[in-house]
Amino acid sequence: MKKLQYNDMTDKELLSKCKILVVDDEEIVGISYKRILEHKCEKFYFCQDPKEGRKKALSGEYDILLLDVIMPDIDGIDLLREIKNNDLDLEVIIITGYSTIPAAVSAIKLGAFDYLSKPFTPDEVNKSIINTLRKSAILERRSLKLEQGKSNKLYVENFHGLIGISGRMKQMFSLIERVAQSEGTILITGESGTGKEMVARAIHNCSPRKDFPFMACDCSALTPTLLASELFGHVKGSFTGAISTKLGLFEVAGNGSLFLDEISNIGQEIQSTLLRVLEKKNVRKVGDIKERYVDIRLIAATNKDLSDMIKDGTFREDLFYRLNVVPINIPPLRERKEDIPYLANAFLTYFKNKNNNVLVKAFSEEALNKFCEYSWPGNVRELKNTVERLTILIDDERIELKHLPKEMGSNNLVTSNVLFADKINNSNNITANWEEFKTYKHKVQDDTIKELEKNFIIQNLERANGNVSLAARILGIQRTNLHAIIKKYHINVKTNEE
Repeated sequence: MKKLQYNDMTDKELLSKCKILVVDDEEIVGISYKRILEHKCEKFYFCQDPKEGRKKALSGEYDILLLDVIMPDIDGIDLLREIKNNDLDLEVIIITGYSTIPAAVSAIKLGAFDYLSKPFTPDEVNKSIINTLRKSAILERRSLKLEQGKSNKLYVENFHGLIGISGRMKQMFSLIERVAQSEGTILITGESGTGKEMVARAIHNCSPRKDFPFMACDCSALTPTLLASELFGHVKGSFTGAISTKLGLFEVAGNGSLFLDEISNIGQEIQSTLLRVLEKKNVRKVGDIKERYVDIRLIAATNKDLSDMIKDGTFREDLFYRLNVVPINIPPLRERKEDIPYLANAFLTYFKNKNNNVLVKAFSEEALNKFCEYSWPGNVRELKNTVERLTILIDDERIELKHLPKEMGSNNLVTSNVLFADKINNSNNITANWEEFKTYKHKVQDDTIKELEKNFIIQNLERANGNVSLAARILGIQRTNLHAIIKKYHINVKTNEE
């Protein structure tokens, strides 16, 4: 996030710009806060009545809320949840006399920025507030909103390429900034297409390792032998095809970050090896006897429930605990619908800049509303691919409701399907993956399916310059499945290099 003049302020100057609300049913606590803060901040208000405090907290007038957990009539955790669900730009510091690690963790997971336990000292209060102001950058956010509001522009959070204004995303941005400074292994969970690699890159870019390599590996794209070689390296002659010694990603990513996507797909043998690497920080190439020290930050991701795999005996429990030191869950797009218009317009701008032949300039209000109503089972990836497809297919300046595909409620399905088939047959610009293609091929007549499918495969092989492995990754299918389709249609591949 862009830092304004606040970044150069002293603690005293920063606090003088802050508006603070205290909600606590104990009068003596309120008096203590008043003595500590009243003459230091821009605005201070103490509410002993929890109901009045709730109204003040939801008013949007304050930057920081010091909130008691245990109060009559209103539970502090419930109010915290309400604040976050209402997407308020208000940072919360939880105050509790029942300070336990589970209670603190629960509050932080719900979006609290920090917590203090009673009794507290003035220094502890000041330190917590200053830390919250600096790390959350809430004053910068408020200033940006005011500036952009004056020019009638909507405020959009763009955090290292991640776009969102929803409370869920803002919580995740804040969490990323905090965990990036640690060295703990991170496990990112979320449905397919939610942007797990982008989150991993954001963590890397926020971390002290940002000037060193970020390496990524899709654990589902390689056989066990090739995956072991990719991760740990191999020595010449260690297996058929090992014609030279190769460094693995653990060594290539030295001092940087290594991202293992779809970690649930690794076999038991590699799970054991990976566990040893994480425990000892030493890696041994396939076929080698020497171990080498590696210094990397490991970030893993999965769209599966590893707890279920542990019960089934397909994933090691000890490895899970090694990976799950810091969990980050990415919400599906259907649970943050307020982000959809910003994402759609951002992708439209991107594809307009990327392709000078795009005529589309905007979405109609009806089309954008339909985007927000749709459940997006493929999440952000599906949204991005849909926008790209529409910019390719549509020759109008606006994307209208009639242009949208069937699953989104289009009333002009035949035209859309014919255009799609025509573009596959005549264009090299189609970028839909295999799952997306399958949603379209059932819409056309049976006698055209084979031709459509064959041309689609040829298009993607050409995009990959005949590299079958690369084409399979583009399509999102296993290489063996792609080979079967190539054989089925007797497609000539330009090169066998894979």
